[in-house]
Amino acid sequence: MPQSPTSRNREPRTENREPSTHGGARPGAGRDPAPYKRKNVTIELPEPLIAKWDAHCAKKKLSRAESLAKWLKWKKPGKKK
Repeated sequence: MPQSPTSRNREPRTENREPSTHGGARPGAGRDPAPYKRKNVTIELPEPLIAKWDAHCAKKKLSRAESLAKWLKWKKPGKKK
């Protein structure tokens, strides 16, 4: 029995085809790249110290990264203060 033209096993036709206008990323969509490079750092700390650090961060409403950057007095490029 011959296969129907809508069979999933056939090769897609590409000749005389207009470029697709649907799907894919939209121009300007997404997050802009950060103005600085970031690198992950892993450190080993005792559990009580981590708990104390997390409590400090929660109290000050900071992330661990923000807390550490503030402690090191590091300012993000392009941020005024």
